[in-house]
Amino acid sequence: MSRTSPTSFPNLDALILDGQITIGKIPPIGNVAIATNGQKTIAMLRQRPGDALLDVLQHLDEAVKKAIETNIYTDEINTPVASPSKRR
Repeated sequence: MSRTSPTSFPNLDALILDGQITIGKIPPIGNVAIATNGQKTIAMLRQRPGDALLDVLQHLDEAVKKAIETNIYTDEINTPVASPSKRR
């Protein structure tokens, strides 16, 4: 989904009035995009292979919209910890 020209990100525009976005590399995770609304983290995304910065911003904008509209937060960074197997 590579883009060659800038687009608008209305959900990110609204979010950064009180919140913030962070984009960068976090070892050992890799490149990430994180959005907070000033109180809590509402989206944490990993950069997908082949994604340009505009693609990452578009995905983040969509995740912020989802959080605003449905109160469902996206977390692609933290994975559930598997419960230890029971030994006999």
